[in-house]
Amino acid sequence: MKPIFITLTLLFCIHISVSGQDRKVIGTINDLSLITENDKLGIIDNHNAYVVKPDNYTKIEYDKEFDLYRCFKANGFEICFDNGQKVESDYLFTDILDFDGNGTYRVKGEKGFGYISDLTVLIPPIYDDITVEAESYFGCCMNYIVEKDKKKGLYIEGKAVLECEYDDFIKDKTYPHFIVVKDNMKGMVYPLLSDEGKIVEFLSPTYKAIELQKIQDDGNCLYLVSQEDKVGLFAVNTDSYSIEEIKSSAYFVLPPQNKKIQWSQMQLVDDVFSVPLKKQGHLIFIANQPTTYYISEKVIFNTDHFPVAIKGAKGQFQFIADFNKLVLNEVLYDEIVPLPEDIYAIEKENKWGAMFGNTLIIPLKYKTLEELKIAYENGEYW
Repeated sequence: MKPIFITLTLLFCIHISVSGQDRKVIGTINDLSLITENDKLGIIDNHNAYVVKPDNYTKIEYDKEFDLYRCFKANGFEICFDNGQKVESDYLFTDILDFDGNGTYRVKGEKGFGYISDLTVLIPPIYDDITVEAESYFGCCMNYIVEKDKKKGLYIEGKAVLECEYDDFIKDKTYPHFIVVKDNMKGMVYPLLSDEGKIVEFLSPTYKAIELQKIQDDGNCLYLVSQEDKVGLFAVNTDSYSIEEIKSSAYFVLPPQNKKIQWSQMQLVDDVFSVPLKKQGHLIFIANQPTTYYISEKVIFNTDHFPVAIKGAKGQFQFIADFNKLVLNEVLYDEIVPLPEDIYAIEKENKWGAMFGNTLIIPLKYKTLEELKIAYENGEYW
């Protein structure tokens, strides 16, 4: 339905002096008096109270569809409401396009589209297009995705949380960080709702791909990150509140230095990940700690698929002494072979023994693995 405007009806001029003001009633609009006061156009009610305060308007129209006044100046109009209220804006408007019933209007200005709400400019009328999404990224409010010169940005609660400088951003509303696209490269940012236009940049837009691979039980996210022909792993802690916590909540578990991570073969037990690497053995890491990882030619797992030992660069094996920090036991072994019930046969200097966890249960005294197995089956360690 097109807007219905009620313009003024000219009457004979009534000249009134009010508190020293030179006021003239020059017509009616919406059953109210259209006046000039000191050569400025305005509207008063039957009690001489301002409905539209006098200003340098060229004309005033009543918009019946939206129940407001369009108060025209040279290049557009201001939006005025009853009781002398108007939208505080540095911009003039050229049209009112829609109303959501809750005080928010979609408007148009000389440079593009915008939104107003509660007598303030929610989004300046300067954008080529605006998409509204009711489901919020931050669980608080409406999302306004703005576009200007083929670049995208985002407004939340009237704040430009993402400046209009990205080709696109991945709209996963589960978490408050964003994967952004710029010149066909991807990055990751965390917008600060408390400070308009400010972001914490987790990853600069220099990566070919950033793909969510794993969401842990604590809500942390693990991303596969590609840069040139190398792949790394990047973790983001989603349970951060203060600015300092946010800055330290994202980090590389593994910098982009491997050509292939076979993520489909990943094993996870008690927050410890084991992932095969193409032609490079295994990667073992803890996702909630930065750069706490080992790359091993061979990994020894227990019956629950938990890594208990790795083969190091010198070709010798070491047990993992502290699984919370992936600290290795300093003792080196020539061979480690899993036995039943999470017992491990160990070889050092051509002698075989057995370990349970970090406890030596059969001394290094047997010449062969078979001799050790017989001793184990006979219950020697008990």
